[in-house]
Formats: sequence, C-alpha cells, structure tokens
Amino acid sequence: MRQESLNIQSYSDNAIILNYLLEDSSILVADSIAYDIPDSLIIERKLESDSIYTEFIIPYSDTTNFYLDTMIYDTGLYHYRLATKNENGRSLYDSVSINHQLPPIQNISVGEITCSNIQILWEYDTDVFSNTYDTLKFQIERILSGTDITTYNIDLPYSVDNKYEFNNDTFEFGVAYEYKIAFQGNAINSLSAAVQSDIPNPPTNVDSLYWIPISSDIVYVNWNIGGNYNYFDSIKVDNEITDVTYLIHQNKDAPTNAGYLIDSLSTYANGINAGQKVEYTLHWFCKEKHNVKIFKAATLPYNNMVYIPDVSNYPYTEISTSGTYASSMPSSPFYIDTYEITENVYNAPELNTPIEANSLPKGSLSYDDANTFAQNRHPANNSNILCDELSQIEFKIPQDYEWQIASRCQYNWENKTCEQYFDYPINVVGDNAIISCNFINYSGCCDVNIDCVQSVDQYPESITPFGLYGTSANLQEWVVNNNSSISANKLIGGYFSSTYDEVTTTSVYYSFSNSTAHASYGLRTVFDAEEFLEIWRDCVDQ
Repeated sequence: MRQESLNIQSYSDNAIILNYLLEDSSILVADSIAYDIPDSLIIERKLESDSIYTEFIIPYSDTTNFYLDTMIYDTGLYHYRLATKNENGRSLYDSVSINHQLPPIQNISVGEITCSNIQILWEYDTDVFSNTYDTLKFQIERILSGTDITTYNIDLPYSVDNKYEFNNDTFEFGVAYEYKIAFQGNAINSLSAAVQSDIPNPPTNVDSLYWIPISSDIVYVNWNIGGNYNYFDSIKVDNEITDVTYLIHQNKDAPTNAGYLIDSLSTYANGINAGQKVEYTLHWFCKEKHNVKIFKAATLPYNNMVYIPDVSNYPYTEISTSGTYASSMPSSPFYIDTYEITENVYNAPELNTPIEANSLPKGSLSYDDANTFAQNRHPANNSNILCDELSQIEFKIPQDYEWQIASRCQYNWENKTCEQYFDYPINVVGDNAIISCNFINYSGCCDVNIDCVQSVDQYPESITPFGLYGTSANLQEWVVNNNSSISANKLIGGYFSSTYDEVTTTSVYYSFSNSTAHASYGLRTVFDAEEFLEIWRDCVDQ
C-alpha cells in the first residue's frame, strides 16, 4: 500500500488524530503484488521509550480517512505505522511521528488583592490542539508550607484570548502563599507554573486624612487608608453633633482605600452654626477586622462665604471695550463671599451673621474704598472654638481670575478639575439661551431714574456652581487686574444698566481712577485658604 498523504496532529490533551489518504490498494501476496480492496487497517503506536508497538486493527471504510487515538496517557514522542490488509495479505507500512506535549501555563501572576479576594491570573493556549474546548479544567495548589497544601479543581469556560483567572476568597492575612497551576487533562496534566504572594495585614491606621470647611454648614472630608489593599469589604463614616450620631457615608460595593465626602450638615441636623465642631469616625472593614479613625473637624467660622479649590491652569478670558484678553492662570485655593458685600456688613466689618433677607449690596464704592474695607474686615468668631489667631486672616479684593473661577467653574471633586465654565448663571443654559429679568438685574429690568439695585438674594435660582449670587449684573464688582497691557483696575460682571452681552462673567470694565465711585460699583472679598486652614485646624484640634 502507498499513501498519498499521511499526517498527524495532537487532537486534544489525551488524543492524537492520524489522517491518511490511500493512493492504491496494493496487497503483498507471497512474493508478488495483488491489487485488491483491503478489509482492514493496521495501526501501530509506540512511545519513543517503549520497545514494542501497540497494534490496533480497524475495519476499512472508503468514507473514512482518519483514525482518532483517544488512549494517550502520557506526553512524549509517539511513532505510528499504518498498513492495509485483507485475507490475501497486507501492504507495506508507512510511518509518521509526533511529539505530543501539553502547552505550559504562561504569564502567571497575582492580580489585585482585596480584603476578600486574591486574584490569580494566567494564560493557557490550546491552539496547538486541532480540537476545540468549551471548558478547560485547571488544578490549583495553594501552598502555605511544605505540608499545608490546599487544592482547587476548577472548570473555566474557554477564553478566546487565552486569559484565565481564579479568585481565592478564603485566605489568611500576614502569610506568604505559593500558587501552582496546571492544566488538568482527561488523563494527564500539563506542567505547573508557580507564583508567590505575600498577603499583608490590613492597615490599622490611615495614610492621609484631611478636612476642609466648605462653608458655615458644609465640610469636605478626604481619606486614603493606604496599605497594600485597593479595596475593602466596607467603609463607612459617621459623625457626632451635640451628642447625636449620624451615619453619613457607607459603601459596601468594593470601596477603594481612598475616598471623600461632602457633608452638608444642615440637611439632616438642626442648629448648625458657623464654626460648628463635628467629631467624625472613619470605619474600614476587612473580613473580621474592624479599624477606626476618630478625628475632629469644624465648619467655616464665617457666614456667607464658600471655599474655592485650587485650579492649576485656569483659562482666563475677558471682553471689554479695549478688546479681548486671554491668559492661562494658576490659582491657589481661597474663600470668597457668597453674596456681594451688603450695606450692613460694610458699615460693621466685624459682623458675622447669616444673610438677612432683602439685604441691599453696598454700591458707590471706589477701588480705594473697596480696598480699605477689605483690609479692615475681621468678622467676629462666634463659635465655641477659641481661635485668636483668626485675626491674622487678611481679607482682600479678589484677583480677576479668582472671581471668574468662583463664578464660572463647574468643579469635579472626583478628579479635582473644572469640567465646565459658565458665562451666565447656571440656570441660563445653551448657546441661544435668553436671560430674563426673572434671573438677573440688567438693562430694561427697572427704571434707571429710580433706584435699580436689587437685594443680594433677589434671584435664588440664579447662582453659580459654587453657590455665588449676583455675579451677572445688579452691581459690577471690583477685582485686581492681571492684564499687564492695561494699567488700571477693573470691574467685572456688568450691572443693572448693562446689555445682555455685557453681563457675562467675562465682561469687564476698566476704571482708570482708583478714587472714582459709581452707584454700580460693588465688592465681594476673598482670603487665602491655605493660611486659614492651618490656623483653623490647629484651633479645632485643641
């Protein structure tokens, strides 16, 4: 017999497939050759290490051209011989060999470790087999010591990208494990691959923790528990205000070791005052381990002001009769008045009370007037926290970019950036939005022959993302000029006689005299947040 083709492949972990195509049906009869149809095939197989062949005789079929050998119980070099036979004799042998090996486990590694899970990752490529697998079996050994071995036999669905993972959810802290993984065939396993991992103890203290008073009733809390765990079983935060405990944050859905919250105290507790002291407890849970960090914080001791975070690269833009000016500005964190300075506050710089309804803004201020007021402003500390050092805080006229950030920035506390900038109060949206006298006080909203100035709280829906009132129209406000091409200070935001396009948060008016005053010239003040926070936190901790 002659075969036109004879080839061999590893079909699966325990099977080899032999493909053949008969060229003729020559049968050896004594010393001659007879051409006759065979009635069976002789297939012989042996491993390289074996001395004799194992013989299989199977019926011949002209519709079948392969033999699937499913009795492979070891890896190695296999030799096959094939011949045909009938009652008259048999053909000559044709032979072929194959080195049958199981693919090795590759790229084994330890993935993310959490309080409840150790992730083991590896790759296994079954493309060397001509057969396809729906499910693969793996044997995983976790070794704590030479004798402390835990074995896991798992079935995983076939992965197109050959990537697999095992999540070990029962383990001890503070130990070192070795993981060994092998592909588990029907009769033989692949060689195993190993990886080691140190399982740390959960942290008992936090890496970093800080708080910022956002306003007189809001506190920002930021934590990073640190350690070697990216996720905990649960994290929660509660606070205590005047002997009452409130659960304000709880996360059981794979909480990360870092997080933050913005605690609006007045939404659930009554009688929150400026400078309200609060005791917080941060809890983190890791299996049966429960750790806590207790710390004190306090709201802002000043009413009617709000915290503005730092912005690394603010795109400052202004439009004036002198043209358009743009520059990139870094800004440190600061606090700014929520409302324009009222007549009451101007007349009593030490005043520190919540805004009174229908309070009018102080107008007719020259730049010199505004600067003098800011320098002399020292709101009283009415809280129960003694802090004489607050007298060191210096109130100032805002820088032009500070005023714009506070008026325009939609801040993302997650990534600490301004995601969007507004040219009008946030209730006016869209490029073709039409502002109205229901939202801001600008040209046509009143009789200019009568007092047109409205109260600072006149438009409760017309605020900035940070909660500032009156940044468009009513009164225009003094800011420090950072446009070096023009030697003058300026006012920003437009006023009650300004047109639609003059009351944006980028509209400015240059005043070339620091002593000139006008009924529309107003003010809000700022102070440096970093200096204040250092002082205030020390006082709260005492």
